[in-house]
Amino acid sequence: MKVLSLFSGIGAFEKALRRLGVSYELVGFSEIDPAAIRSFCAIHGVSPSLNIGDVRKAAMTSLPDADLLVGGPPCQAFSLAGKRLGLEDERGRLIFAFVEVLKKKQPSAFLFENVKGLISFQKGAVFRLLMEEFSQAGYWVNFEVLNSKYFGSGQSRERLYIVGVRKDLVDERWVRAVDQIEGRKQKWIGKEGVVLDFPFPKQENVSVFVKDIMEPEVESRHWISQDLVEALIPQLEEAWRDTSLQEKDLKLAGLLNIKGMQITRRVYFAHGVSPTLTVVSGGNTQIKVAYREHERWVVRRLTAKEYWRLQTFDDEDVARATAAGVSERQLYKQAGNSITVSVLEHIFSALFDFLRQNGGVWHGIKGSHSSL
Repeated sequence: MKVLSLFSGIGAFEKALRRLGVSYELVGFSEIDPAAIRSFCAIHGVSPSLNIGDVRKAAMTSLPDADLLVGGPPCQAFSLAGKRLGLEDERGRLIFAFVEVLKKKQPSAFLFENVKGLISFQKGAVFRLLMEEFSQAGYWVNFEVLNSKYFGSGQSRERLYIVGVRKDLVDERWVRAVDQIEGRKQKWIGKEGVVLDFPFPKQENVSVFVKDIMEPEVESRHWISQDLVEALIPQLEEAWRDTSLQEKDLKLAGLLNIKGMQITRRVYFAHGVSPTLTVVSGGNTQIKVAYREHERWVVRRLTAKEYWRLQTFDDEDVARATAAGVSERQLYKQAGNSITVSVLEHIFSALFDFLRQNGGVWHGIKGSHSSL
């Protein structure tokens, strides 16, 4: 199976495929950030010569053919946490660069990731246009918003995932009319009103929390000073008594008495899940967690390695990126920009089983991956 990767970052899609034991050939990846390129090549053992660079500037005829196209275009233009400039932001138009490659190269299937804010942006107009573009490119598609916390991440991270399979590879048994799908999706479907009958993974249990991914020992620079912690204790104690904490979900523990935006002051409980990782690169913006140790409250910042763990990368991936000369500041940024690997594993597993049941599309997929 040949894979073409766009907006590749540090290679979450590729990591998920390797974890599943799928035999594939990476025919090309697209990344413009120098540090991300170093991390990608170090983690996946590939040459920088495979990088096609800015996909908007690449000649379509020069792009390699592929069976599977994957990518997560920059999301800041549609993020609920950003200015939401949408297509007025150059980064926002990159979602259609993905579509252009799809139209020209016609892979058997694709997997697309973005922020959930893309769905509701401009009352759904951009998303419906995107869905129609996928259809006109020759693909049956379906979509779902999945939260990483249900996939062993320890992080609350809702993201939009779109799966598409080329129409000539799917017969009518594998698609559904718009009136046959759940109501909340109906208004977001394009003019054709038909979706791929794709079984996205279920979101049921939260089994990993921040405390489970924390390093036992970290450098002193990651700790919040005890005087700031002492001032925070009344907030911690009050929040700790909240019965909703028994759910072990995302829970704000308090706000540090420091200068800066509220995001730099927030402290969360380590026995719950973390908030969504964002693109931080220092300046005290790392996620901070509180927990009890030896009968007292302590608060510290999460390390770059812990950020990567929350995206379910392996420690050896961090080590390889570091050995390639990637700075700690860039490691934080790359984790915030990436995709949760375990979520992709579950989607790929469902996709390959779906294609196998539908008569099979590729010869490189062995066995069933439904045990995830």
